[in-house]
Amino acid sequence: MHFALACWYIRSLPAAYPNVSGDNAKLIREIRRERRIEMFAEGVRYDDIRRWKCGNLLTAPRLGTIIEGTGYSEKDIAALKETVGVNEDGALTIYEKRYVGQRPTPIFEDPKHYLSPIPTDEIGKAPNIKQNPGW
Repeated sequence: MHFALACWYIRSLPAAYPNVSGDNAKLIREIRRERRIEMFAEGVRYDDIRRWKCGNLLTAPRLGTIIEGTGYSEKDIAALKETVGVNEDGALTIYEKRYVGQRPTPIFEDPKHYLSPIPTDEIGKAPNIKQNPGW
């Protein structure tokens, strides 16, 4: 991870997990950060975010790597900036140009997306079961 991005991410942990409090809040935030790194590409991130009630993390703009000072030539950096685009921090904004006319920022509806929909055939089998809110 780019050093500036890593420092920013660690400083932003309290904002990323605002519902963590108490004497061990820093430890819990660090465990969550480490879990994000260790479990990368394992398919558990969405479930973790729902379990931790941190849906706000899913609505952040999707960004690529920070390209400044990473061994790219000035010509390569200029081409990336023109083709893909970068934000004020130097991170690639790969989805904004890729999905023109579409919303590049994900949507997470609270409280709807903290629960999954109950299949309608299951509700039909047991009419006393009610559909989860928003579904």
